[in-house]
Amino acid sequence: NPAEPEYRAYVAWARWADPASRRDVISRETIRLISETLKDRPVFALGHHWVGLVNKHLGDVDAAERSFRAAIAADKDFIDAEREIRLIQMRRSKGQLPAA
Repeated sequence: NPAEPEYRAYVAWARWADPASRRDVISRETIRLISETLKDRPVFALGHHWVGLVNKHLGDVDAAERSFRAAIAADKDFIDAEREIRLIQMRRSKGQLPAA
């Protein structure tokens, strides 16, 4: 159902996650499309996680971390988002990333 906001988020994610996609070209559009869904469905934990992964790809670690935390706020059992936050914290503690 293309009128369903989550459907549009899934399509945007599928385009970005396709190994043949030009991620650097479509990353901002992917974030925009999924973020539009999150306005209607703020508890769509998977959408927050996807935005975090795209931001991580773009090198915006702070935005990625905010998105992963939003995913956990929407679903306290979201293990993949927890794992991403632990990786960010570990890299920060080792000086591989700037402090937040």
